[in-house]
Amino acid sequence: MTDLPFTPLPGTRARRRLYLMRHGDVDYRVPSSASAHIDTLPLTNRGEAQARAMGEVLRDVPFDHAAHTGLHRTRHTAELVLGSREIDLVPVERLKEMRTGNIRAWSRDRMEREFNSSFANATDPDRTFAEGGETYRQFWDRVMPAFLALATAPGWTHMLLVAHGGTNRNILAWACGAGLAGIGRWEQDSGCLNVIDLDMAPGDPDGAETAGSMQVAHAMLRLANFRPENPAHIGNNRTVLEQMVLDVRGSRDESAA
Repeated sequence: MTDLPFTPLPGTRARRRLYLMRHGDVDYRVPSSASAHIDTLPLTNRGEAQARAMGEVLRDVPFDHAAHTGLHRTRHTAELVLGSREIDLVPVERLKEMRTGNIRAWSRDRMEREFNSSFANATDPDRTFAEGGETYRQFWDRVMPAFLALATAPGWTHMLLVAHGGTNRNILAWACGAGLAGIGRWEQDSGCLNVIDLDMAPGDPDGAETAGSMQVAHAMLRLANFRPENPAHIGNNRTVLEQMVLDVRGSRDESAA
C-alpha cells in the first residue's frame, strides 16, 4: 500500500481511531437574561463531572489531535477530558448543531408533539426542524464535508472530537452506511462517547469521501452512546430531546441521569 501520512494503529495497515463525544450537560431552560444566547451556555456542574469522568476513562489514550465546534460547551468538555495533555484544540465551526429555527413561541403540547421526534423527520431531507431553520439536507451538507476534512487530515492516529447530538447523529449514520435518513436512529446523551475506527486509503480525486491525499475506505463503529457514570443507562428513560422539552418549559428534572 502507498505510504499514508500518519502512523496506523498498532497491528493495522492503515487504521486510525476517532473518539467522538457529545458535550457535557447544559441547562436549556429559557435564560432569565435577554442577552443570554444558547451558543454561550456553560456546562452545568453535572456536565463538568461527566467530562472529568470521561477524562478518567480515556486517560491512557495517546491523543495526537483534538477538535471542537467553537462553542464554549464543546471546548470546555474537551479541555476537561484532555486534562494536562498539551494538545492544540482546533475549532471547526461548521460542525455546530443544527440551526433549528424559532421554537420559543411553541406551546408545550406542540413541543412534545414535534420536537421530541424531530430527527425522525430527516427521512424528508427538505424538511426543517422548525420554521426558519436549516433543512436536514442543508445540515448534512454542512457537517459532513467538515467532518471528512478532519477524518482525512494527515498526521493523527487518535483524535478527540467533541460536538453536539445532531452533529454526532450525522457522523454515526454515515459511519454505519445509513445516510441522512438514519440520523433519527441514534441517541446521544450528554457527555457520551462513541468510538469509530477509520480505515484509510490513498485519495481518489473523484471520491465523495476524499480530502487531500487520503480517503476513508471503511468506517467501523466500536462503541456508541457510552456514559461512564451510568453505562447500563439505568433510569435513563427519556431521550435528550424529551428532557429538553421539560427543561425549556418547566422545572429541570435533576433525577434524569
